[in-house]
Amino acid sequence: MRFQNSDADELFIRRLRDMVKMSENSGRTISSDFLTPYQQTLAFSHLKKGLDYKFIPDFPETLAKCLVLGNDERRPIVCLVGNIKNKFVKITHRDVYGVLMSLGLEKNKFGDIWIDDNQVVIYCKEEIASYVCQNAVQVNRLSLELEIVDDLLEPVINTAEKRIVVSSLRLDVLVSKLANISRLKSQEMIKTGLVHLNYSNLVDSDDLCSNSDIISIRRVGRFRLLNIIGETKKGSIAMLVAKYI
Repeated sequence: MRFQNSDADELFIRRLRDMVKMSENSGRTISSDFLTPYQQTLAFSHLKKGLDYKFIPDFPETLAKCLVLGNDERRPIVCLVGNIKNKFVKITHRDVYGVLMSLGLEKNKFGDIWIDDNQVVIYCKEEIASYVCQNAVQVNRLSLELEIVDDLLEPVINTAEKRIVVSSLRLDVLVSKLANISRLKSQEMIKTGLVHLNYSNLVDSDDLCSNSDIISIRRVGRFRLLNIIGETKKGSIAMLVAKYI
């Protein structure tokens, strides 16, 4: 992954160093808010060898994770679960996220959110869990009763795989194919911050992508690059991608 060395990155690194210093000086376990995959990789590259730390939740498909410095086994995050009783109304990730944002809380206080068989599951920081349960009582005009469960549930990720053929692994080429738009339009979307690569929008059209990279395209969807299948007779690249649904 190519780091951007942006002001945001520099600020993140300074805060990371402050966390490490605080944990070492106090001997206490300290945790961050939820970090994007990009921030997790950035943090990993700046953490000192021999430092006692972990990222949680540690499920393979978990995207947002908290950095925990120290060896205290208590979890700084909890899992909220609620059932939607009306199976005839479709609830989306966007619906749930909108309700949470309406509570006036920072978005990095929440981790992964998913809906499985009309069950809403939310990861959040422990200190806001009770407030969320008391106030997130309706989604898409339906009643929602959230409760804190003892265990962290493993995310249920629904994807649809498809094969695509592209001329190169440049970001603008992939966005053009995935969004079914012109390459010029894809370059405009990248330039205006409508495309994220591994949850960073500080990207360039000529950035090269690789397996496991996640491309998010505003109003189109989120895709993970799985693997390169081979090369066509005309020299193009055939690859398998998964779209999150």
